[in-house]
This record gives sequence, C-alpha cells and structure tokens, in this order.
Amino acid sequence: MVQWKGEISKEQSGRKAALLDQVSGLNVPNFFTLTKKDVNTLIGDARNPDQVLNSDISSDTFEEVRSAYKQIGMSSEVREASGKAKSLVGGQRDTGRVAIRISNDTKGIYDYKLNVGLSNLENALKKVIASYYEKNNSGAPAVIVQKMVEPGYTGAAINSYLGDYTLVETVEGLGISLEEGITSPELYLVSGEEVVDEKRPESQIKITRNPMNGQHRRKRTSSNSPSIPHSKITEMADELSENSYSIKFIYKRGTFYVVDVFKTENEYNPFQTSQPSLKGVRASSGEIKGCVGRDIRFSDQTHPPEDYSKTLISRKGGFTSTDAQKARKEGKPAIFNYTGNLNEGQNIEIESQSVEVTEEQHDRSSRGHEHRSADRSSKSSLSDTVSATEVLPIDGKHRAVHLSPPFGEGYSVGYEREDAIPSEGYLTNYSEIFAFNGEKAVIDARKLPDTGLKEAIEYIDAELKILLVEQPDQTLVGAAVRQRFDVIASQIDLESLEKAVLREEKKYIMDKLAD
Repeated sequence: MVQWKGEISKEQSGRKAALLDQVSGLNVPNFFTLTKKDVNTLIGDARNPDQVLNSDISSDTFEEVRSAYKQIGMSSEVREASGKAKSLVGGQRDTGRVAIRISNDTKGIYDYKLNVGLSNLENALKKVIASYYEKNNSGAPAVIVQKMVEPGYTGAAINSYLGDYTLVETVEGLGISLEEGITSPELYLVSGEEVVDEKRPESQIKITRNPMNGQHRRKRTSSNSPSIPHSKITEMADELSENSYSIKFIYKRGTFYVVDVFKTENEYNPFQTSQPSLKGVRASSGEIKGCVGRDIRFSDQTHPPEDYSKTLISRKGGFTSTDAQKARKEGKPAIFNYTGNLNEGQNIEIESQSVEVTEEQHDRSSRGHEHRSADRSSKSSLSDTVSATEVLPIDGKHRAVHLSPPFGEGYSVGYEREDAIPSEGYLTNYSEIFAFNGEKAVIDARKLPDTGLKEAIEYIDAELKILLVEQPDQTLVGAAVRQRFDVIASQIDLESLEKAVLREEKKYIMDKLAD
C-alpha cells in the first residue's frame, strides 16, 4: 500500500520523503509514496531501464496508485471519511497534476516528471523508475508522487551557506532553466532577520507549461524589482535556521510551497566571519588555482565535471543546478553565476570557500588584452552582465541541440516528447523562414546560402530561437546576439564560438551605453 504524507516510514519510503514529511512551519503540498515494496511489485523482475520501460506492470498495484492519485487533492480527514462523505467532498476537489521523482537516499541524479496527469501516469512512473536503474542494477527505489503547484517562481534556500548564512536563489516559472544551468537566478543572502545582499540578472529565461499541449515554452524576461519581498524571504529563512536541511520551493501569491528537502555536505567552515560575496555562487568548494583556459574552464553556461580538467567558473547557473550537484559529488571546485572578468592565460588563485580572486598574475601574452578589458570594464559594470545566448554542441553526448538519436539533455528536433521542437520549426530554406509562424524555431545556417542569412536571422520571431552554424562567423553571431537568440550551436570549435558570443554581447552592451 502507498504511504501518505504524515505516515511516512524512512525505511519503506526513502530519505527524501521522510525529510519532506518532517518539514514544519512551511507549506508542503500533499504527497504519497510508492514504497520500495510497491515498486518491486509494480515492475516485477525488471532491473534495467529497457526492461522497466517495456514491462507489463502489475494491474492491482497500479490501480492502487490510480486511486491514490485521485485522492491527492483531499485532506487526510476527507480521505479517511465514509464513502458517501468522501464522494461528496472529494468530488468537489480538482486533482490537478502531480510531480514524480525518486526518493532514495543516494547521490544519484535521476529523471523526474512534472505536470503528470492520469492519462500519462503509468508512462511517467516507468520513465522515472527506469532512470534509477541507469545507475543501479539491484534493489528497488521508493517514488514520491506530489501534488503540483503551478509556480510563480521556483527556487531553493540553502542553509548554512559559507558559514551562518542562507542563500536563496529564484527563477521565474518552472525551475528547469536553473537546473539546466542556462540562466542566472536572482540571489539573496540572508543573515539573521535581514537580507544583507542581493543580486539580480539583467534577464532570465522563463520556462512555463503550455496548458493547451503540455509543451514547455521559453521566454526571456526582465524585472527591476525583487521577485519575492525581503520580508517573505527572511520569514522563510528563519524557519529553516532552526533545522539542518535546505529546501527547494515554489513561491506563488505570497506563499512558499516546499517540494524537496535536502542536506548539503558539511564542506563549509561554520566559523567563517566575513560576509560571502555574491559575485558568484560557490557551487562546490575547494581551492582554485591555475591558468584560465588550461586548469580553469571559464564559460558562459555550466558543464558536467567530465567536461573540464580541474575547475569550472561559469556565468550562469546556481547552487542547485544539476552540474553543481555533479561537481560536489566529484569533488571538483566550481563557481557559478560569476560576474567578474577573467582572461585567457590569466593565472588566478581563489580560496576554498570564496569567489574572490586573492592573487593574480598574467602571462605576457595576455597583458595587452587585459589592459583593453580594464578600459572597457571601467566604462560600466554592465560589461560583466551575464551572457544571454547559450552555446551548445550539435548532437553531443551531454546537453546539446539534438537533430538525431540518441536524444539527451538540451533541445531535440522532431522527437515526440513534450519539450521537443516540432519538425516544422526546423528551418532549412528561406521560404520556410519567411513563412514561419510558430513558437520554436531552429535556423540551420549550414544549409542556407550566405546571401540573405543575416536578414533571415533578424526577421525570425519566436519564443525559442536557435541558430546552427558551421563555424563561429562573427557577423552571424552578432546578428543572433542582437536578436536575442536563445542558443547558437555548432559541431566544431565550441570554445571559439563561446568567445565570439561573449565578444558580441559585450559589444552590444557598450553600444547601448553609448546611445
């Protein structure tokens, strides 16, 4: 039998569910779990992803899950009421949709599903359970099924961040953009009953669910005011200060809803006295020392640990980004949401629990470039603005723009999943471009003649815009940056493409300052 919120056993329902069940003083949307025994019964002998996805699940157990799903909008009193009373009250409740995720006490990063309805409940459960067996070949996971709250903002509050502080990071809409490391969150640093520092990006990528077709919509947004009032942030931080856990939350109409509880490793010095800087977020601790470009990868977006040798410093992402979790697991130092200037060939040193450069030396080859950078940055701190255009590989192993299988993280074209780009949005000739009237567009510049390409980039209008290029042509990159393309992707020389994007974005900022 499933276990409901308020009745959770850690041994049967996993650590995440048990922690969620212990939250007090904050709202936790109703949830139930499929215990490890339930999952074992549900999938039978299946113990690898393909077996789980293709399994004929137990009809009796799934019927219990369906019944629990229909009751998730009810209170425990209504759920336990007599049949007639339950029918009368429960019939007035809107079950809505649910989120599904793994509950086990492991450091694995598993798949999860949002906005799951009754019609796709079985398929979503299979996919989440299958993701567990991508990293494990024995046992069975417990699974959390929680009532969805449509977010105004999504974020996290990290307890005991760099000492006795609470770090709060938020994005508008669903938290996917933060987890994927493709945008920069608003940051709030809380000490005691006060927000002692805050940092807001010029723009964010907002991801919402289209209620008509269930697909994700991406839109760039900007705001000059805090997403959450300071008084609400400090109230929430005060509730957390009495506990040893951190939370992920949804904020809607003045209320925080807790959707996940986690404990960070005891890797920060609790006796640190200086106030942490929000110039960046310490995604993973450890001394950073070496040469930018050789020992230290400095990039626009976040990357998994296998994509850099020692250290990553990224202009986007936050503490709860997936790549931050992976960096902590692998013990590789990382700083995300960094708004300082670093130059190729620059030798720097940053203390284990800091984001500030304490020592720096420059190779002779970089001195002239450094002086030019200093002149530019002296005009305005806006030259450090977080990059808005993501650089990705085409058909890469990790996060990428996928034109052919296997379809992994990132963007997929023509693949039947809720966040895929429809095949009609893949544009390979000018007639398709000038006739386009959709929400997601991919311009494949590799298949278009050079004449008219810049004009086509300037013409296209969509909520999600992606440009595929053969090589980092500065003219095309500049046009795409000015038209606020979300992604520029290539199969070769991504490092040069990242530099070209950064140059064009800084040029764009300086042009704005000169207006």
